[in-house]
Amino acid sequence: MAWAYVMEADIVVKGRGSASSVSAVMLLAFGILSFRVAAWVIYRSELAYITNDGYVIARIFQMLVVVLLMVSMRSRIPSKRVFIGGMVLATVATVVASAVVIFGSNGVLPPSWGMAACGLHGAASAFFFLGWGVCACIELPSRSALSISLAFVLYGLVTLFLSFVPLGFVEGVALLSPLLCCALIVIALKGRLEKIPCGRASLRRDLDTPSRMLLGVMLACCVICAVVDVMVPESSDPSLYSFNAFWPVLYAVIFGVFFVRFVLMKKKDPDALWPMFTFVLSVGLFGFSSFFFIDTFVAGQFMRASADCIIVFSWVVVACVVYRKKLQPIFYFGLSIIIYSNTAPFPKAAFDALFPQVDFGAGSLVAIALAFAMAVALVGCTVFLSAVRKPSALPKSSQPPKEECSSLEWMKESYGLTLREIEVVDLLTRGYTMPQTGERLFISHDTVRSHVKSIYKKLGVHSKGELIDIVAQGGVR
Repeated sequence: MAWAYVMEADIVVKGRGSASSVSAVMLLAFGILSFRVAAWVIYRSELAYITNDGYVIARIFQMLVVVLLMVSMRSRIPSKRVFIGGMVLATVATVVASAVVIFGSNGVLPPSWGMAACGLHGAASAFFFLGWGVCACIELPSRSALSISLAFVLYGLVTLFLSFVPLGFVEGVALLSPLLCCALIVIALKGRLEKIPCGRASLRRDLDTPSRMLLGVMLACCVICAVVDVMVPESSDPSLYSFNAFWPVLYAVIFGVFFVRFVLMKKKDPDALWPMFTFVLSVGLFGFSSFFFIDTFVAGQFMRASADCIIVFSWVVVACVVYRKKLQPIFYFGLSIIIYSNTAPFPKAAFDALFPQVDFGAGSLVAIALAFAMAVALVGCTVFLSAVRKPSALPKSSQPPKEECSSLEWMKESYGLTLREIEVVDLLTRGYTMPQTGERLFISHDTVRSHVKSIYKKLGVHSKGELIDIVAQGGVR
C-alpha cells in the first residue's frame, strides 16, 4: 500500500519518468536487502552460532579486501567482463562459505573449517559491499536515501520473520541470497559502469568545509557506537538477539521521514537530515540510562538498535556527497566502510583483551553515567553545528547568471555532452521552455527537442525535473 502511494505520488511529480524512478529505488533496496540478509543468516540467526572470533575474522578479511579494491581501482573502473567475473567469483565463494558453516554447525566438519569459512565469507562480502555502495553513489541522492532506508526496513522485518521459521528454510536463504544479490547488482550496474567518475581521490581537494563538518559528526557517532558496543555485550542466547523489534521500528521511522520529505514535500537534500540520526542515537543513550535498572536487556538492545541506525546515516550521507561532488565512489564508499560501517566487533574485542576484568554489567552506574554523558555531548555538538552552518546546503537559486554557463562544462567530460547541448541544459535549468530555448539559441523547436532527447539519453534521465536535480545537486560549483 505504501509503495503504491509512492508510485502514484512520483507519477504526479515526474510524469513518464516515475516508473523508472520506482524501479530504480526498488532494485537498489532489494539488492542491499539480499546482501545484508546473506550475512545475517550466517552471523546472527540460529542457523549456526558464530563466536565473536569468527565474526572478527570475517570483518578482518572484509576490510583487507576492501582496502585492496580501493587501492587497485582508485583511478580506474573495472571493465564489464572484470566486474561480472568478480561478482560471480564472490557469489561462488559466499555460497561455499555458507555451506561449510551449515555443515560445520551440524558437526559434519571440524570447527577450524568454520573459522576459515568466516574469513572466506567476509572477503567475498567486500565485493558486494562496494558494489552496492557504488550503485547508491551514482543514483540521485533522494532515490538512494529512499532505497537505503527501505532496504533496512525490509531487513528488520525479514530477519524478524526468519527468527521464527524452521532452520531448513533459513539454510535455503543462506544459499540463495548471494545468488540473488549477484543477479541484482549486475542488473543495477548494467550499462552504467562507464558513467562512474574516475580519478585519484584527495580528501583535502575533494571535500569542502561543510562536507568535512558532516563527516566529523559521523566520526563522533562512530566513536559513540564503538563505546556502545563495549558497554552492551551481546546475549549468549542467539534467539534473544534475533527476536528484537526495535530495529524494524526505528528503520521504519527513518524511512517514513524520508518518504514524507522526498515524495510528498519534493525535497532533494537527504544529508540535511543528519540531525535526525544524532537525535535517534541520543534517544537510545538516554533511554539506556533511564531503563537500565528496569530491564537491562531491553535497555541495552534499544541502545544497540539506535546505534545501528548510524549505518543508514553513513550510507546515505556518503552516497550523497559522492554523487554531488562527482567523486570516485569506490574509494570514498570503501573509506566509509572502514571508518563508519565496520566498527563492530573490533572495539569490543580490543577492550576485552586489554581490560578482561572490567564488566559494565556489574558496574551499572558507570554504564549509565557514560551513556548519559555521551548523549549530552552529542546533543550539544549537533546544536552547535546546526547553528553554525548547515552541511552541504543546496544552492538557493536554480537560475544562475548567464556567465555561470561555463560551470556546466563538467558535463562535457562526465557525460559527453556537446557545447550546444550544454547551452540547452543551461537554459532549461534556468526556467526557459523549449520554444524559448530555440528562440534564444536561434534554432528550431524540433532541433531543441532533438537535443533534449540526446541529453536525456546521455544522462540517463527521463524528465526535466531529473535534469535539474543533476545540475543543482552536482554541477553548479
